[in-house]
This record gives sequence, structure tokens and C-alpha cells, in this order.
Amino acid sequence: MNFSPVFSTKEIAFLEKNSAEKEVLMDRAGEKIASFIINTKKPDETLLLFAGPGNNGADAITAATILHKKGYSFILASMEPSSGLAGKKRQSFLREKGVMTPIKNALSLLNTQPVYLVDALLGTGGSRPLTKEMLQIVQTINQSKARVLSIDLPTGIHTDEGSVLGEAIQATWTLTLGAYKQGLFIDQGPAFAGQVHVEDIGLDLEKGKPSYHLLHEVQGLLPPINKTRHKYQAGSVIGIAGSYSMMGAAALSSLASLRSGAGIVKVFYEPSPHASTCCFAPEILHADWTHLQEASFSKVDALYIGPGMGKTPSAKAMVERVLSLPLQRVVLDADAIHHIKNRLDLLPSGAVLTPHLGEIIPFFQRSNEAIHILSLHHHLQQFVDEKKVVVALKGFPTTIFSPEKPPFLLPVGSPGMATAGSGDVLTGM
Repeated sequence: MNFSPVFSTKEIAFLEKNSAEKEVLMDRAGEKIASFIINTKKPDETLLLFAGPGNNGADAITAATILHKKGYSFILASMEPSSGLAGKKRQSFLREKGVMTPIKNALSLLNTQPVYLVDALLGTGGSRPLTKEMLQIVQTINQSKARVLSIDLPTGIHTDEGSVLGEAIQATWTLTLGAYKQGLFIDQGPAFAGQVHVEDIGLDLEKGKPSYHLLHEVQGLLPPINKTRHKYQAGSVIGIAGSYSMMGAAALSSLASLRSGAGIVKVFYEPSPHASTCCFAPEILHADWTHLQEASFSKVDALYIGPGMGKTPSAKAMVERVLSLPLQRVVLDADAIHHIKNRLDLLPSGAVLTPHLGEIIPFFQRSNEAIHILSLHHHLQQFVDEKKVVVALKGFPTTIFSPEKPPFLLPVGSPGMATAGSGDVLTGM
């Protein structure tokens, strides 16, 4: 399978309730945590386990009991348990002659030696602003050089929204138990989660309703290429892009189409006395859009429109003119998205839109109030269901919305892509 399901807190609770006894799941979770620690901890690091009052902390205490039986040295710092099962796991650890210490004492070790710290303070229990005590713990951990393993989610990250609840632990890894949690991939979640690993603890994921699907690789989704094809079989692309001050968008998008496998690429741009001097690749056919005729689209396999067109009345008229034609395989980006905001009747079924947040938020924002990313995702899913289009929302992770399916998350890329022109390349591809 090329993807894994991602669940909300509510769905995770449902899955846990309908999969196995809670203590059985906790024992499995403890085994997975202990195994991960053994495989990643360096010999010179002092192991600190910070266990919160709930089940997340109980998972860590279970792992500590396993490590204690195996003869590993560590320091377990625990808060007073808030549930019966958490208290039971605490007593089991103490019966094994395990030793606990207050978190305040353990914090003092952070800057005196190399530390491997297990953050099991909140996990999926994070939905309210952190208390003053918890804020101080998080700040002290972040100011240290400790390598941090967070369990399920870093403390301070909202379980479902991915927002920061005042402060959040900057994890080296996050070990999410049973299934991926959506807060790891929404809003600020990816910035704090570090490397995300998931471990199976026996949840029956088929019983749940995922919020998203996490894509692991896309190469297997691409169609095979005929080794004997010629340029006409490879397909032709028309691009409508570029204006007086943004001809680079036309050059980048057209070259991306060519390098992605198109056999012939032709670009039409806003008439300008300097446009013909733009540095198009020599393979690219190009002309200003006064040469664009309806017959130009008769044999085209795909069309993209928008990069660098500008927000002028002439650009708006061109977008409306082109989208009024019977088209298939259309990609809209940048200024084309801006121009169709109030002309959604022209949006072809099956079109692909590739906006960044600033380009798509105006579609749904009804006031000057900020719209949360989770709410935006909800609106986008309704939008693609109604219009039968696909939206690839740029960012990290890229989120792909298609009709009647949970959105796909593509957690790859680099902050280096946050530069002018990268979106134009995506459009061409």
C-alpha cells in the first residue's frame, strides 16, 4: 500500500475501544517504546523518562518497567497519575523496585550531561493551553541539548489542530502508537515532531474513518512509459503564462513541462515588446497571446494557465476566454486562481488547482478573521466534492484534495523550495 490512514483523536479513541483491552494496548505500547529507546539511545546518554498523569505517561512507565527488568539504567520522573490504569502501572513499576523522582529534580540534569529524554507528558491529551508548570518544563527541555523522543505527539501540540498551545517541545523523533495522529501533519505539528515513526499495537484500523491518507511514495502511482514512443505520443502541452515583469514564470513552467516528459510545449504570454527576449529553452515554442486561436487547443493533451499572468483586466479576460472552451486536463495556478474566484461557473470538471495558502484562503474567508488550517481543509473538501476538481495545496506537507476521498498528505520536500519560481515549476510538471 502506498499510503497509511491518519486519524483524529475521536477516531483513535474509537479504535482503541473496539480493538483490545486498554491495558493490553498499553503493554504493547510500552514494549514498542522500550524497543525504540534501545535502538536509538547512545551509550553515553543519560536516559530520562518524563511521565505525565494520564495514559501517555502510563505508556512510558510501562516502558520503564520493561527496561528495568532488562537491566537498563534510567531516571523516571513522574507526575501524580490521574487515572486508575496509570496508577496501576505506577504501582507495578514500584513493585519491581523501580525508583521515581520529581520532574523538577530530573530537569536539573539536562545541562550537565548528554541526555536522551522521553516526552510522555501529554500525548493525545493536548487540547488546552499548557499550565504554568508545564510551560516551564517545556521551556527547560527546549533550552537543553537533549535528544527528545515524544510519545504520540510532542507536548504542547494540539492533538487535532497541530497548533502550539503556548510552547511545544522540539522533538528529535515522535513515536506515534497504533496509527498516525493528524496533529503531527497539520499547522505547526510538522515543525515540532521531528522524524515521525508509527508502531503497530494491534488497532483494527479498518474500523476507523481516517481524516487523511499519508502518502509514502508516488513513483508506483505513475503510469509506465512506452520506450518506443515519439514526441507526438509523449503529448503536447500549452501554457498560458507570463507578463511584462514575470516572464520567468513562463520560462520555468514551460521547461518543467518539457523535463517532465511532454513531447511538445508551447507558451502564450501577454504581449510585450520585451517578452520575446526572455530566456526560454530553445525547445519551447512561444508567442504572445494575440496568436492564440481556438484551433490551438484542438490537438493539445494538457493545458496550464496562470503563472506570472498578473492581475490585470487583460489577464482576467484571457483566463475567462480560455476556460469558456471545452477543455480537458487543465491546471490552474497563481493568477488564474485569483481570476476565477468569482467565476467558478467556468471551472472545468476534473481541473487541477495548485494554490498556496494565500491564494486559496480568499475563496472561503468571509471576514478579516483568521481561518484555521483545519477549517480551511474542511472547506476545501466541500469545494472539491461540489466542483469535481482536484486541489493540491502547496506547503508542508502538500495536501491533495480530490472528490469523495480523504485528503492525501505528501510529507516530503524542503524549506529550500520556499523561493520564487518553485510553484511555477510544479504547475508545469
